[in-house]
Amino acid sequence: MFSLYVLVSKQWRKSKLTVKATEKRNAVGKRLHGTRFIAFKVPLKQSLNLHLRCSDVFGPWELLDTMNKGNQELGLIIDLTFTTRYYRLQDVPDSLMLIKIFTAGHEVPSDDTILSFKRAVRRFLRDNADNDKLIGVHCTHGLNRTGYLICRYLIDVDGMDPKEAHRLLPNASWELDFRLESLYVRSFILLDWMVLCWLFIDPSLF
Repeated sequence: MFSLYVLVSKQWRKSKLTVKATEKRNAVGKRLHGTRFIAFKVPLKQSLNLHLRCSDVFGPWELLDTMNKGNQELGLIIDLTFTTRYYRLQDVPDSLMLIKIFTAGHEVPSDDTILSFKRAVRRFLRDNADNDKLIGVHCTHGLNRTGYLICRYLIDVDGMDPKEAHRLLPNASWELDFRLESLYVRSFILLDWMVLCWLFIDPSLF
């Protein structure tokens, strides 16, 4: 029933990749105020970074270095891209957890995807209640899918006002997008019931 929710496979498929779209964006955003979330663009494995100027290179280790320079500790990466070609599990530093949730672009994420994201975040926060490790979320550019699912969590789970949640993501490019309208609509009653069951009743139901 649920969207694929797995640790990234160590197997990967060779594929052509255009990286121009990610070159000029700021690689890592700021921690979202009052949350454990931080957004960034997709980090690339070494073989893909070879196509970029040195100043544009951004991979898992550059991500970790950026976090360390900001005196921030990253604990989890949630990869929302709809492919495994950007980087592999073995490209990620051992200190980081990595969860893959395949999320199609250019559409509102499905209820299954939203629930998978909520479960991943809640599990991490539960297991890391005694520290301040951050949850890094990315799609291709770290904007639309990333922003939508973070907002969805803040609204549905934390009870944040939709406008307040949206304001936390000033770089989101979907102000006039169909996703924004969806953001102001609560998830279906069934989905909320499923979340409550998983969080507070019996995880075995899922």
